[in-house]
Amino acid sequence: MTAKEFWERFEKVCKDEKLIDSWNNTKKFTTRMFELLENVVKEEECSIEYEYFRIDLITYKNTKTSDKIGYLKNYSWELLTAVEHENDSRLWVDEVVKLAHISAELRVVIGYIPLAEKTNQEKYMDEVSTIINSISAWKQTKDKDFLLIIGDSRINDKKERCNYTPYVYNREEQRFKTLK
Repeated sequence: MTAKEFWERFEKVCKDEKLIDSWNNTKKFTTRMFELLENVVKEEECSIEYEYFRIDLITYKNTKTSDKIGYLKNYSWELLTAVEHENDSRLWVDEVVKLAHISAELRVVIGYIPLAEKTNQEKYMDEVSTIINSISAWKQTKDKDFLLIIGDSRINDKKERCNYTPYVYNREEQRFKTLK
């Protein structure tokens, strides 16, 4: 799955009434978000796991050709998608750093920035880009898609909830740019 495909599926999540209604209840909101994310990441012949590698949600494809290798059980699979969702608008950059070390076909971090900071969002994306560009593991993993989905937080008006902006890492410019 590409970053664009993920975003197109995720946009439908933003319209879910149960998600919108649970906006101010972190536990209910997160539970509903992951119920919906399962449908976003679901692909044919792929399995979904929670908290594998301490990553909120992963998908993988079984690549084993037999059940055993001699007396060893055959564990052969390919990591496809790694997704982190962080409600706390101060903490999601840690999730970006974590996934910068992971070689999955698609990495996704869903984070939040207070609505009052929306005008600074591009500046934050540049700062996050600088951070991951300084990570040595990033040199080996940056060829895979990385999508940041940034939602507005600290919102009271129900009509303004679940408003997200997608950013994808642009390898040529070495920075996160708005997904078009």
